Amino acid sequence: MNSLKRREFLKLSGAIGLATLNTRLATAAESATSSGTFAGKYFTMFKVLSHQIIPDTDTPGALACQVPEQMKAFVLKVYGEQHIADYSRKLDALDNWLKSNFGESWHSGDDKKHHGIVSALEDYSYDELPDSEVAAGYRETKELIVFHYYTSQQGATKTLHYDPVPGMYKGCEDLSVIGKTWATPNAY
Repeated sequence: MNSLKRREFLKLSGAIGLATLNTRLATAAESATSSGTFAGKYFTMFKVLSHQIIPDTDTPGALACQVPEQMKAFVLKVYGEQHIADYSRKLDALDNWLKSNFGESWHSGDDKKHHGIVSALEDYSYDELPDSEVAAGYRETKELIVFHYYTSQQGATKTLHYDPVPGMYKGCEDLSVIGKTWATPNAY
């Protein structure tokens, strides 16, 4: 009799587990669909702006460091639903501004055209209407580009002066030599 109850319990547990799993899979599928929309809609904008803000020079640029891909993943994994909605609204305003000022195909063209677009965005976002949604969308996108570039391996090691150990480490040092411990770096 006990084994029957145990089997029934296991069957019931399995059914509950599957129901929970199906709910999670449905939520993940819904999230992937909405993230696909987000990614597809703004990914070209991320690519164009990344290439213009941090181009290839003697060091790899933003595209070589896969900054647009990192931005997409970061926004979808770190931003909450409300933040994604707010950022999407700002990006829509930015895209509409770009289309009204540079045409529907603003993203196609050469570096000279894109450089002019970024120059206009800089003027608009910092001088003309710094409180607009267009400016907010551009500034947030620019911050993400710079953040992801300098936190990428190539950006951190080839562009910045990389010091894997910032300062000398002396373990087991006598406190009478040091004086006392500190909370900030101290070159002794």
